Amino acid sequence: MIYLQVTFGSLQTLDIRGHENINNLWCHKIPPGFFSKLIELNINKCGSIRSLFSSSMVRNLVNLKTLSIRNCNEIVKVIGDDEENVCENSQLIFPSLEELWLRSLPNLVNFCGWRCALQLSSLSNINIYDCPRMESFTMGSMTTPKLERLDVENCKGIEEVFFNVNKYDGKCHVTFPELKNLSLTCLPNLTTFYKGIESIEFPLLTDMYTSCPNLTGFATSSVAGHSDDSFHLFCNQKVTFGSLKKLNIGGYENISNLWCHQIPPTGFFNKLEELYIYHCGRIRSLFSSSIAVNLVNLKKLEIWFCNEMVKVIGDDEENVCENSQVMFPSLERLFLISLPNLVNCCGWRCALQLPSLTDIEIYKCPRMESFTMRSLSTPSLNSIKIDFEGKDVEDLNRAVQLYFRGKEVHMDVMQIIMKHTLVNR
Repeated sequence: MIYLQVTFGSLQTLDIRGHENINNLWCHKIPPGFFSKLIELNINKCGSIRSLFSSSMVRNLVNLKTLSIRNCNEIVKVIGDDEENVCENSQLIFPSLEELWLRSLPNLVNFCGWRCALQLSSLSNINIYDCPRMESFTMGSMTTPKLERLDVENCKGIEEVFFNVNKYDGKCHVTFPELKNLSLTCLPNLTTFYKGIESIEFPLLTDMYTSCPNLTGFATSSVAGHSDDSFHLFCNQKVTFGSLKKLNIGGYENISNLWCHQIPPTGFFNKLEELYIYHCGRIRSLFSSSIAVNLVNLKKLEIWFCNEMVKVIGDDEENVCENSQVMFPSLERLFLISLPNLVNCCGWRCALQLPSLTDIEIYKCPRMESFTMRSLSTPSLNSIKIDFEGKDVEDLNRAVQLYFRGKEVHMDVMQIIMKHTLVNR
């Protein structure tokens, strides 16, 4: 424990590690100015600490920019309770904090353990990893106007990342004005990104990686009354992704639709350049034509391990027309990998235009019959690989048909030979 008799007037960097038997690093009541010049604080392998700061100590950390807490087995909350100061209307401010790292903390429940207003006005990066008992980041309200990157991974207990303390305020709108990178992975119990709000906006978000099998929405109200068969994860007018360029979606084995068929016509994912879909077991088609119209900047599309997918572009009930046209003007690379029920890429008789497509790879799609059911234009195609075999780029449709028909003929011949062998034994 650091006592009041010891003074560190100019300390800027403090690295504390290996104090496995100490319950408190400092006393709860800290005099004004104590650690006021501290810029970086690293806590590692301090196994008996249950909380790191009291609210009175937080008030001294006016210049703290980096806080890293790792491998502390007993810590339950970073900011604990002051017996005399706990008040639900309190406000805690880290005015200079820019980076926060919480890693391998097996008993951490949340960052702030009581209902206060937490202001992190300079925070740009939050990284949370391997905190299996974490329930949410804080129990009260929070302000992070400069947050640019948020990574939450391998936290089995977390049900919501953020929580609006005024959960009955149905008109609450939240904006992450500077958030550019969002990664939510290996969070099996996460159901809501921000609980207790009406709508949410990510105006600058460019990269999103999400693998949370029970995630039902980014705002609480967006999931009211949903069912597994009708739920659309990324289709809600109260959730806005204005600048998304890269989207990685995986592990949604129980969801049949990632987005609804009728997408708002103005700007839905129109900046998206890369889309990766994997282990979404109940999806039978990925796009409708109305979604395809919005993907004018999509350059790369990869679909992996979606066992029920029959076609990539499905039918719009209102828009199906044999004379219609679907175009992906910017698509350059297409990968269809381990899709055991895929029949074709476009499942209805439209003209499919892929003017920028240069590379396509198809692997382990045994039921595929053709690439599309009608005309296909691929003037820039340079490479076709089917099950690692290079194919003639002159006609993609014909290459797919000949390859899979050849496999069917081969299988038929093998079955005849086997039957003949058995009969003559």
